Amino acid sequence: MDKTNKWMFNDSHDGIWDGDKYDSREEAIAAGLEALKSVIDEFGTEIDGYYVGEVMDPGLAQTDFGILIGDELEECHSELGNEFFDGFEFKYKHVEELNDSVREVVEKWMKEHNYTPGYSLIRNTEQINLRGEGQNE
Repeated sequence: MDKTNKWMFNDSHDGIWDGDKYDSREEAIAAGLEALKSVIDEFGTEIDGYYVGEVMDPGLAQTDFGILIGDELEECHSELGNEFFDGFEFKYKHVEELNDSVREVVEKWMKEHNYTPGYSLIRNTEQINLRGEGQNE
């Protein structure tokens, strides 16, 4: 997945953030200022400010493939080996290597077949008032 994060602006810190993505926080602030400086909200009140936030790829959920493979191997060998089977114990660094490798293959496959999520996560939100002052959320 693309690890280069972009920035967006929105009139609220929560809810759905849609619109253009910008290469930097500063570009998002400038675009938000231009777009929202004369906007009136749904109650007829002029908007005092807006929010900028960093767009983040949601990525894949953390999965321990060592447990998945270990469970399958144990089931297979316990049926075949009965009382002679002691189970499996994987080294942490090997499981970590497996997790990274499988994640890389799955992400590549998702991208090739266009199965990547159509949404993003927003982090590092900051409130910008229309006088240009900011405050972290």
